[in-house]
Amino acid sequence: MHSQQRIAIALGSLLFPVSPLSAQQPASAPTPEDPPAVAMDKYLRGAGLDPRDVRINQDDFDFMIGSGSQIHSPFARLLLNDPLRADAQAAAVGELLANQAAGYPVGSLNALSRLLCGSVWRGMVGDPLAKHKAAAAQPGALAKVLGELGATPPAGPASQTASAPQSAPASQPTTAPASPDSAAALAAVPASVQEAAALLLLTMRDARVWVQRANRLPPNADQAFLPKLHAKLRSPIKTGAEEDRDEAEHPDVDYDLAVKSFVEQYPTRYAMVAGQDLTLAVDAARAKLVADPALAGASFDFRINTDLGWVVLADGRSNTHKYDGPIALIIDTGGDDTYTVAGASADYQQHCVSVALDLAGNDTYKAEPRTVASFAAGLLGVGVLWDAAGNDTYDSEGQSEGCGQYGFGLLFDAGGDDKYKAIDAAQGCALAGFGVLIDAAGSDHYESYRASQAYSSCNGGAALIDVSGNDAYILNDADIRYPAAQSAAHNCSLGQGFAIGWRADYTDGWKVNGGVGVLVDAGGDDKYSAGIFAQGAGYWYGTGMLLDLGGNDSYLGQWYIQGASAHYAVGVLADRGGNDVYQAAMAMGLGAGHDVGLGVLIDDAGNDTYNAPGLSLGASNAAGTGLFIDKAGDDKYFTPKDSCLGWVNGNGGLWGTIRCFGLFFDLAGNDTYAGPGGADQSRAEAGNAKRWGTPIASPPPAAVGLGFDR
Repeated sequence: MHSQQRIAIALGSLLFPVSPLSAQQPASAPTPEDPPAVAMDKYLRGAGLDPRDVRINQDDFDFMIGSGSQIHSPFARLLLNDPLRADAQAAAVGELLANQAAGYPVGSLNALSRLLCGSVWRGMVGDPLAKHKAAAAQPGALAKVLGELGATPPAGPASQTASAPQSAPASQPTTAPASPDSAAALAAVPASVQEAAALLLLTMRDARVWVQRANRLPPNADQAFLPKLHAKLRSPIKTGAEEDRDEAEHPDVDYDLAVKSFVEQYPTRYAMVAGQDLTLAVDAARAKLVADPALAGASFDFRINTDLGWVVLADGRSNTHKYDGPIALIIDTGGDDTYTVAGASADYQQHCVSVALDLAGNDTYKAEPRTVASFAAGLLGVGVLWDAAGNDTYDSEGQSEGCGQYGFGLLFDAGGDDKYKAIDAAQGCALAGFGVLIDAAGSDHYESYRASQAYSSCNGGAALIDVSGNDAYILNDADIRYPAAQSAAHNCSLGQGFAIGWRADYTDGWKVNGGVGVLVDAGGDDKYSAGIFAQGAGYWYGTGMLLDLGGNDSYLGQWYIQGASAHYAVGVLADRGGNDVYQAAMAMGLGAGHDVGLGVLIDDAGNDTYNAPGLSLGASNAAGTGLFIDKAGDDKYFTPKDSCLGWVNGNGGLWGTIRCFGLFFDLAGNDTYAGPGGADQSRAEAGNAKRWGTPIASPPPAAVGLGFDR
């Protein structure tokens, strides 16, 4: 990424020459009764612009950086083709992701797949698990499935229908060994738990086939590639300085090229199929268990090893789940439990699928030091962790808490005031696959350093969806572990709705498109804090979105934040109500686009405060497009004297031929415009009930900067 060059905001491409605006009233002025979309249309037409021309040409992308693998997500193409559509599209996406998250999470997963790779919706027509549900309901079903999975079936009546077992894997040490009398232990397990476990194991066995289909070697890789990739994914978290030193001292060009090929060809739809099937199965298992009134008083403890990994069925006591070998399935029916690993794939072949279902209790998910991929992690695999109730704590170093890298990871927490803590690559993180964290209720705290809270890299779909409560989203910017190129005094946060691609125009030229990262908070008074690159931002063909659907919220960041983009990317922040405070300290934020990218900030309602830096509030730089829309309320704008409030920087060279916009709309209320910290207003042409243009002497024909206050 760039060092500290002065960058600006960019949002769309203009298709006709335009002269600087005069101060005269537009020919068709909006009325107070006009809805926001109509008012913006009238303002633009009154300035001599056709709103349909506010867009970025695909031909410009292809000419500037090349076509081929450099493709945007379907959703990004919609916005780039019609930036003024961002308001309606962001509203629809936020509702789709949030409204079904608590009751029908597969609906949210379908919406996420549609944003990235095309729709995958298991269960839309028919039930993909119908066969497994019928099989799981048969007497002796669990013993039969265990036998088919390589476990020696328990002796006695429960195993009489079991088929001959396959050869069992070599025994693996565990701090909680297999049940010494497996027949008696299985007999004590309630029928509802046995049926739930059988359904999950049957679905997991199918999911493993989908994973194996996806994990095929790229054409230019040898047999050592996948083991090496898996080892790197599971290596301990490093600081930024350690990463830079390793890259400088141990370059591996051939491996990097193989990774790019694998990322581009990875069939993310296969990961989504496996993930949705397991999500449906876990939800069905949960419903079966909570409907069993006898479960609360049952006493049982069953553990057995299979070729999928350990299968653990535990009762409502407060249990400690700690195992040395791969864990396929944990069902725990209650109690304040402790986990070191749960719902995390262990390898990319035999033990590549893992599920954990905890029904109740205030649980602690605490990873061992120097380990990653501990909770809800699918690394070259699929991992699902579903916690149905309680005030829970999640503490892991990275590649965890809803992380899918070449696979699928889902953490679903159904209720309680929860705490999530990590360092890197967590809390909704994706690369060539899907990483999702859904919290369905409660006031929650999310904390990490980098690449977390809805972060997506190449060919990935990441989401963090919080349905209710007063929540805090913190990407640590006080302890500097990952200093940013733009400012070494701040961390390169990469989160809270951020997506990035693999930029390589200054290295080997093999560039890979970014994915989609979206954070949705459906209600409550929320706090967002980050350093650089965060809060609805995109870089290099990535699409990052932060969608807050209500409440009095605060946003704090530094550079490339709050609806910002850099290098052919899309960044959107949409806040749907409340008295909000936005603070951007350095540059490029609050609806700013840089280098043929699109940055959008939309605030629906409330008396809001905007503390803005240069290149903000509808600003364009290097032929980017920036769009800012505040629909209602008595708002306060504290800004520098230029490069904001509907601004476009002049461009030279090839960038000077690309149509671009900086657009600012405040559509209602008695608003205040002042300098930084409340000083005297320094841009006199901007103000309440005014319209203005970018005050540069001779703007390039394709560059348009406009501001409107109704």
